[in-house]
This record gives sequence, structure tokens and C-alpha cells, in this order.
Amino acid sequence: VPGGIEVKSTLPSIALTPLQPYTLYTLSVAAFNSVGTRGHSEATSIRTDPGTPSGGLDFTVGLRTSTTLDVAWKKPPADMANDIVTGYTLTVFDKDENALVRRFNDTVERFTVSGLVPMSQYTVNMVFHTRCCSSPTVTKSAYTVREGETVDPTIIPRTESTSSAPTVSIVGAVIGSLVLLVLIAA
Repeated sequence: VPGGIEVKSTLPSIALTPLQPYTLYTLSVAAFNSVGTRGHSEATSIRTDPGTPSGGLDFTVGLRTSTTLDVAWKKPPADMANDIVTGYTLTVFDKDENALVRRFNDTVERFTVSGLVPMSQYTVNMVFHTRCCSSPTVTKSAYTVREGETVDPTIIPRTESTSSAPTVSIVGAVIGSLVLLVLIAA
């Protein structure tokens, strides 16, 4: 069977394992004996049941003003969601662990969190939901700037490497007179 798997059995039924969750498989059946294989049935497609998401949502948190943060994300790939994505939950905690929770349908991929306190630390949690389950929570820290400070999202370009050695990216932002640099291992 080109591009597929052939399973031979003399039993009237078999269990095919291991299969991936929420994956479309095409099956056909054929009779075989010592002379050979004949009479393939018409192919039929079957989708496996949904499964628990295999990873958390990748998202970014950026400064907008001294009292707002921008949170952006992209719909997770199907092989990670293992089902249809039905929505997202964004939770922002202040230093006292008070929570501001927002829930979104699957069309929203950006949200501005407003009403924050200048020069404060926040914890941002993101979860995506499918029809059966929720993804693992991904947590990031964010900081607001001093009242009246401007935010210039100056990005320092990533240095690309063709070697197999790990690379490090430096991402920077100019916030008033403060330069913030973050090292990201890739």
C-alpha cells in the first residue's frame, strides 16, 4: 500500500493502534490468501476522537502604554490542538494575585489589557479550549512602565545561524531612557 500501512489478519476484526487523536484516516479492506490479494473495498475515511491538546498556546505580551499591555496569539496547529479550537482564556494577575479574566471565541487573536497600574509587574496566563479539553497553561511575566513614559518597540534583528549549535536571539525595547534586552535561546 503506497504511503500507508498494510495489516494482515485472519480475524474478522482488528484494532488499529496507536492512532493520533483527531486525525483523518482512510481505510480499505481486501481479501487475501496464498494466491494473493484481491478485491479492495471502496476506501472510507474515519476521523479519530478528539484528544487532550499536546502543548500550550504560544503568545506574546507587549507594552502599549503605562496602563496597558497587548497580548497576541495565533490559533494552535491542528496536530497540537487535537480537536477544533473553541476559544481562549486570558488571565492577568497583579502582584497581589487579583485576577482579571477574559474569555474569547476562536476568532480573536489579540487583546489589549487596560486599567493597569504603572510600574507594576503582572503575570499573564493563556489557555486554549477545544470541544473536549483545555491546553496546558502558559505563563509569562509583564511589566508596565512609569506614567508618561513612551514605549518604542525597537526590535534588534535575530542573528541566523546555519550550524547545528544553539542560537541566541536578542530582543530589545527602548522604554524612555531604559533599554530592556531579553535573551532568547533557540
